[in-house]
Amino acid sequence: MKAKVKATGEVIDVEIDKCAVPVIGYGASYVYLGSNGKAYLDIQLDFINVYPDWKHVKVQAAIAAMQGFCLNTDILRLAKSDTKDKPSTVIAKIAVEQANALIEELKKTM
Repeated sequence: MKAKVKATGEVIDVEIDKCAVPVIGYGASYVYLGSNGKAYLDIQLDFINVYPDWKHVKVQAAIAAMQGFCLNTDILRLAKSDTKDKPSTVIAKIAVEQANALIEELKKTM
């Protein structure tokens, strides 16, 4: 699962270390192993306010943009007028550019 390290804001994958027991007195219930090779107490991690997986968001946004572009006759005409690339390649490149722009705007608000 994903978690955000409270001290740094880094989002990492974590899993419970079933062999480790947290030190008494810290108020922690579990120890987690992070994908960065470090161990964390559950109180050092934020499981609620984890940012989305931006790669997944990018793919979904590019797919949605490409679907919209394929319905737009002006975009299709523009893609067909490009002499270097196939129309589908032109539309895919534009969709990825749109997805990147969307992600940058989303990151500004989070």
